[in-house]
Amino acid sequence: MSSLPPPIPYQTPPSLGPEVQQQLLAAQLRAKKLRNCAKVANTDAGTLALFAVLSLLCDLIDRSAGFSGIALALLLGVVSFLEFRAIHRFKRLDPQATKALVLNQIILAAGLIAYAGWRWYAESRAGGGLPADLKPYEKDLGDMAKDIEGIGQTVTQVLYASMILIAIFGQGGLALYYHTREKFLKAYITETPAWIQEMQRAGGPL
Repeated sequence: MSSLPPPIPYQTPPSLGPEVQQQLLAAQLRAKKLRNCAKVANTDAGTLALFAVLSLLCDLIDRSAGFSGIALALLLGVVSFLEFRAIHRFKRLDPQATKALVLNQIILAAGLIAYAGWRWYAESRAGGGLPADLKPYEKDLGDMAKDIEGIGQTVTQVLYASMILIAIFGQGGLALYYHTREKFLKAYITETPAWIQEMQRAGGPL
């Protein structure tokens, strides 16, 4: 259910006189932080959509990740869709839009942590081992094979630990940023003339 406030009675300004021009300029300056927030959210949503496609393609090429690879692509795709929808609400001055943006980042962080944790656990249970293309040369490699296995396990641990840290600090930091934009959105709604808000809710730019 949409949380957009009820429509504001729209009154077209009589002319673009000095007072109207001043109101438009003041609104434009007041909306600077909101425009920056929308740009950040658009970049984030677009990046998630790109990684969703890449994750799906990688899973189709290499099935070693099993269902978890598809799950990751689905997670990124769904959060990207929700992010774009929240951005639309934000640009239409929905006061609840920042909460939706925050929730999206929490969902993404939880999903990434779960994915990384599961892959870390699954690969630890599998015991590492040589890459498939080196298996035929295992006897020839001798002790070096164990070193290669150890390096592979270390790389796996670093990869998934990094993913968990990125989820905590990256998505957590972005969620905090969106949360701090709520006060600017509410201030904009309170301080901006009704006719400008109505124009923007009808599709006009911030």
